[in-house]
Amino acid sequence: MHWLAGCLFALGIPLAHAQSTDIAVTKSDGTSTYTPGTSTTYTITVTNNGPNATTRVDILDLEPPSTTFAWTCTAGGGAICPAGAGSGDIDSFTGAFPVGGLLTYTVIATTTAGRTGSLTNEVSADPATADPVSGNNVAEDVNTAAPSADIAV
Repeated sequence: MHWLAGCLFALGIPLAHAQSTDIAVTKSDGTSTYTPGTSTTYTITVTNNGPNATTRVDILDLEPPSTTFAWTCTAGGGAICPAGAGSGDIDSFTGAFPVGGLLTYTVIATTTAGRTGSLTNEVSADPATADPVSGNNVAEDVNTAAPSADIAV
């Protein structure tokens, strides 16, 4: 123990402890392929695994190229959605986010017919409070293109 901390403890003066919280985010559309010109539905969950609440969580999910989003948000465990629904990027922040708080985003991602290559979509959730388990603050879903045939007779 640091000598100053020991002196303060001996005098009965409480020491401030750093607050931490484990915010975790997941994202999946349940498939490994997409068809250009169609939609896929992602489910994103943001949870506070504790041990403390945080004053804010920044949530960022940008539309990939040639893709548009329409989304909704539902909340549980005392958390409050920054917005109930929207379109385009999710770029928002919560207010207080309690331990056990949960946000669930349903994102309908529509790709253009001419889109090529993999569809990589990443979401991040960064708390205002220190997060000792930061490896679960980012989630990514990658789908490969499965082009459909366009045959005319």
